[in-house]
Amino acid sequence: MLEILLDVNKQIFLDVNSWTRHTVVLHGFAKLYAVYGGIAILIIILVLAYITGLFGHNRLNNSTNAFLTGAAVLFALGVGQIVSHIVKEPRPWQSLHGIELLLGSQHDYSFPSDHATFAGAIITGLLIGKRYWFGLAALIFGLALAFFRIYVGAHYPGDVLGGLALGALSGVFVFWAARRPIYLLFKQLCKTPLKVFFIGLNDK
Repeated sequence: MLEILLDVNKQIFLDVNSWTRHTVVLHGFAKLYAVYGGIAILIIILVLAYITGLFGHNRLNNSTNAFLTGAAVLFALGVGQIVSHIVKEPRPWQSLHGIELLLGSQHDYSFPSDHATFAGAIITGLLIGKRYWFGLAALIFGLALAFFRIYVGAHYPGDVLGGLALGALSGVFVFWAARRPIYLLFKQLCKTPLKVFFIGLNDK
């Protein structure tokens, strides 16, 4: 069964890579989005969710959830490094010959994808925090990021699926383990001049 999944994983990568060869017009955008653009957009979405959350109702909840989403990203990336050094999966260019590689030869391990892990944590944090429109936007741009990591030849499909799953599970865990103590901490900090970071300028 595992061998079948690995074969499917490899074949999907080769199919996408074949398409990469015939879509040269996308190469410049794909490289920019796969390395920096997708991450930058996801950060902007999270920052906008935090800033808009300081207005209206549930301001303290919103700022708490935004903080926890950021914490989930860091936690997920840390766990991802541990998993990566346990699995030790080579990059596609190290295992397959003659593929279209749009990025420089990266020598760190391939599974899980850090970019997809980052995306999975942000998507999950925004959805758990009930910032649904922001979560939907993050989902769209995050899935695009995961696809383009395959498109540029940096990862197998299993790498990005594993990263998305790790990010999602990390988000669930961080919210479950830390939400109440962080909320109570921020509630106390609202009694200090730092309150502007948690409930904005309006005290009412």
